[in-house]
Amino acid sequence: MNPFSPPARIFVLWLLFLLPLPCSAGPSSDEEWRRALAGPWVEAYVMGLERKTYHPDGAFESHLRIPLPERDLEIRSRGSWSVADGRLRLVVSESSRPEFLAPGKENRFRLLALEGPRLLTEDADGVPGVLCRPLEPEHRALIERYIDEVEAAQVKTALEAQRREMIEQLKGYEYSGKSEASDRLLTERVLAFLEKAGRFDSFREYYIYLYGSTFSASEIRAILDFYASEAGRAIRRKQPEIFERAQRDARNRMALLSPGLNLLIQSTLREIQRSGGSGR
Repeated sequence: MNPFSPPARIFVLWLLFLLPLPCSAGPSSDEEWRRALAGPWVEAYVMGLERKTYHPDGAFESHLRIPLPERDLEIRSRGSWSVADGRLRLVVSESSRPEFLAPGKENRFRLLALEGPRLLTEDADGVPGVLCRPLEPEHRALIERYIDEVEAAQVKTALEAQRREMIEQLKGYEYSGKSEASDRLLTERVLAFLEKAGRFDSFREYYIYLYGSTFSASEIRAILDFYASEAGRAIRRKQPEIFERAQRDARNRMALLSPGLNLLIQSTLREIQRSGGSGR
């Protein structure tokens, strides 16, 4: 779940285009890549965080932690790493949770660019990855200030909107034994689960590195300066209203589309049945 409101994310991305960006660059040989990759890296991953260290002798160790409602998922692993033809190869030899990450598992990543402390990769399925070195104290402090001063109200607004949307969805949920009392019990338990799953404190470190691997200290400082201006304060004050109105209008639009969508689905299913399941 992403508690940051769409208007906030869109604005931050827009502001980034106004700031000077570092030039993409990377080592020109596998040996240079091996030297550049050695050391600790951090990746914001699946709303969690993976800390990985590539040792010069070709060994690696990793600690992945993903916050979950009842108990966090943690996986510690060790293995070997190598670079060939511009690709990083990881082979797991030990894993604390083999049901999720089995020994012998091999992953390959295309090495795209190295932008200072930021590493850009792409996995075998074409999914991009962004890793960064552990944040410098000043950089981290700026990001924490941004999250606390700018995002706090937007997080609260987004979570409240999601809560109301879930309540509406549960009202229309059909099941055997449905009653007012059972609806109330179901709603209470689902909302309690979602509240526990969506605690921002659980994802704080994830967002620190999500922002830290995206924005430099100077960029975050410029964003904070903007939000301290009159225009920035207006955005902070009015974004919750924009988000709430957009969410409400999106729900109403979906309600208008639903009858036509349902007819399309039913007619397509009948067509498939008549054709014997071939869909032709």
